[in-house]
Amino acid sequence: METVKMQRWEYDQDGTFGILTLPDGECLYTCELPWKDNEPFVSCIPLGTYRCVPSKHNGRASWLLVDVPGRTEIKIHAANIPRQLQGCIALGTRMGKVYGCRAVLHSRDAMKQMAAHFLNKEFEIEIVTKEL
Repeated sequence: METVKMQRWEYDQDGTFGILTLPDGECLYTCELPWKDNEPFVSCIPLGTYRCVPSKHNGRASWLLVDVPGRTEIKIHAANIPRQLQGCIALGTRMGKVYGCRAVLHSRDAMKQMAAHFLNKEFEIEIVTKEL
């Protein structure tokens, strides 16, 4: 099973941001809720390695993270800003601002890039804090 690495580099009260590296070296930006002790629906998930299985979100390809301690229904799906999420991970092709908030941009394009690698396939995601 292939593994992608997600390196978080910014944690603040508005959100958690990082970069996800695909098997071919291509990178996508990530957006999550801030860390709130792994509380369901309001926190990003703990660091670790999780299996991801194909799923759907609003009729589009997404991936469901399996066996996250104390959590269910965590997906990788299209979104731009942390407040559009309920504990999930959003992808974008670049960073920017939406409604004055830090955001990932071109999320649907990023999801298409992800699907080019993993449509209907399982993979693992390793989530770490980037060493600066």
